[in-house]
Amino acid sequence: MANLADAQERAIQARHLIEEGLFAERFSALEDEYIEQWRQAATVEEREYLHCKLRAMQDIRLDLISIITTGDIAASNK
Repeated sequence: MANLADAQERAIQARHLIEEGLFAERFSALEDEYIEQWRQAATVEEREYLHCKLRAMQDIRLDLISIITTGDIAASNK
């Protein structure tokens, strides 16, 4: 039972990070900033660097979504 409760609590925290507050606001702003910088990049190296930064942000978002999904599954198995 503790694992289910832990998964649900982690899902609540992850959902809060993605959807609300300063983290969500800054995450979105950084993505927009990186995309704009990528569009204006003068060299391939700059574009590749910014692409890597965007991919890292996407990986973080996907990891948080995975935590949310796991918590939702745990909640449905109660």
